[in-house]
Amino acid sequence: MSRKNTSDVWKYFKKLSNTPNEAVCLIFSTHYKHGHGTSNLHEHLRRVHQSKLDAEKRNTELEKDLDKEQNNDQPSSSKTLSYDQEPDQEQPPTKIKKTKQLLLSKRFNEPSTKQKNDFISIIMDMIAGDLQPISYLENNGFQKMVSFLDSRYLEHIPSRRTLTRKIMPDIYQSTKVKVQQMLIESNYVAITSDIWTSLNADSFLTVTAHVYNTNYVLKTFVLTTEKLNKNHTAQYLYETLIKIFEEWKIINKVVAIVTDSGANIKAAIKKMNGIPHIPCTAHKLNLVVTNALKIQCGADESDVDNNIGWDGVNDLNILLKKCRSIVTFFKKSEIGHRCLQDKLKQLSLPDLKLKQDVSTRWNSSLLMLERLVTLKEPLTCVMMSLKDGPTMLLPMEWRIIEDIIPLLTPFNLMTTELSGEKYSTLVMVIPLLNLPYSLETLKHNPNPKTGQTA
Repeated sequence: MSRKNTSDVWKYFKKLSNTPNEAVCLIFSTHYKHGHGTSNLHEHLRRVHQSKLDAEKRNTELEKDLDKEQNNDQPSSSKTLSYDQEPDQEQPPTKIKKTKQLLLSKRFNEPSTKQKNDFISIIMDMIAGDLQPISYLENNGFQKMVSFLDSRYLEHIPSRRTLTRKIMPDIYQSTKVKVQQMLIESNYVAITSDIWTSLNADSFLTVTAHVYNTNYVLKTFVLTTEKLNKNHTAQYLYETLIKIFEEWKIINKVVAIVTDSGANIKAAIKKMNGIPHIPCTAHKLNLVVTNALKIQCGADESDVDNNIGWDGVNDLNILLKKCRSIVTFFKKSEIGHRCLQDKLKQLSLPDLKLKQDVSTRWNSSLLMLERLVTLKEPLTCVMMSLKDGPTMLLPMEWRIIEDIIPLLTPFNLMTTELSGEKYSTLVMVIPLLNLPYSLETLKHNPNPKTGQTA
């Protein structure tokens, strides 16, 4: 009787009946001599098929683990049996095999640790970059989308507790270390800071650092947004800023601090051993335009419906109120909105909407005026046809609006440029020195569109 093949090598080789000292590789179908042992065959497997051997080893280990899990899941004789389970009744071999296959499939298809970490990083980028609330992850629509794209990740969506107590603090600390290292490598740090109020009437101080890295690329980092729990006195603001600078170890590197011209923040910076305070030029420009758009002659809302004659810039705010009333009407009136849409379709014009300005942002008034001019023709036609429509703009008022737009546009462009983060903005202040000359030129040429002088 021939001896039984007990070596694992015979899983991958088959003996040849006509040549006893040769075996054929079941993977490559090549012949190999093995004499009275299997060392030559083992060497072939090690050199050529090592990856397959490793996979087989992992599979064997998984099966052993799964057998243990199944044995642990089986109730012992001392445990209470379920109603549909008979004593000493074993599961059919086919059922055990299917269960094992399912568990194996799940284990092999499980995302790797790196894939799960990448998934968490993408989620955090979405929350931070898109300003989404943490509760967004609990939305049924988001979870359906994840399940549709790859259902394996559905069970790896972090809970609110995990996000706030583990993931977010860890990401914050790792990011803070990177930012601190970049600040350490920089010799000079410029600071911009602002105090602002939330919708809940809470006051916050945001501090941003601006540095050049070792490759001379300008980098910007929001160091903190600190809640202010006391009155905004100069001493309190000074202590708050110093605490932030010490925490980030930049107290001796700050070369300038840019803020608005509030008296308290200016006094706070004055206490900082000679660190220069630079008033925000964009804020100054904003004040210039805002003051220019204010009421100068005490006009009230009733003047909007009266065709009061123009008295120079003093009546500019009356015109703006008239424009606001037109925009408000078409936004609130279903009939007016529908008539304007129909007119746009009739004239084959884009379906544009009127823009409402915001009292705290003067450039929103510019956007409102630009959109009114764009829709001048359909807007005028619709207002003429409406019985209870808003007061129409006079031809003279349309001309004034068309003159105001090119006057305000440079201020808007300059404000946008001065708000950049990827380049130095202080050098842009120099062209503003020519502003008085430009205004003097405009004085003799009040109609920049036509070039006509008064």
